[in-house]
Parts: sequence; C-alpha cells; structure tokens
Amino acid sequence: MFQILLLTYVKDESDLLLYAWTTVAGSARANLINFMRLRKYCTCSFTWHFSWRKNLLTILVLFANSLVNLLYVSADVAQLGVMM
Repeated sequence: MFQILLLTYVKDESDLLLYAWTTVAGSARANLINFMRLRKYCTCSFTWHFSWRKNLLTILVLFANSLVNLLYVSADVAQLGVMM
C-alpha cells in the first residue's frame, strides 16, 4: 500500500513534502500495528532488581561497539582536516 501511494502521488521534485509525509505515515502505521501485536509474542513487565554482574559484559560490548563506530565516523572528518 505504501509503495503504491508513493508511485501514484509523487511525480517530481515539488512533491518532496508529500513524499516525506507518506513515508512518516507509513512507518508510523507499521510501528503501531507491530506494537498492538506485541502482546501475542511477549509479556512486558518492570523489574526493580537488576543484576549488574550478569549483564556487565553485554553492556561493555555494546559500549565498545558504539565507541568504535563513533571513532570510525569521525576519522573521515579528521583526515580531511589534516589534508586541507
């Protein structure tokens, strides 16, 4: 449905706002449907007790991955600054 709307209504550069709204509406609709079907697959509950020892390695791996990604993205700008 989303692709059909894009192909029929967006014709040239002046339809940029229509393209943006169609994209946002399609994504919001898909996320809303997924949220409504969430209870079928899992249960959500709050936990007040959190075991840091059990999850510390996973947290550190995710932090390291984020840090390496940040350095990789910033390296291009730094190299271009040195070259200029």
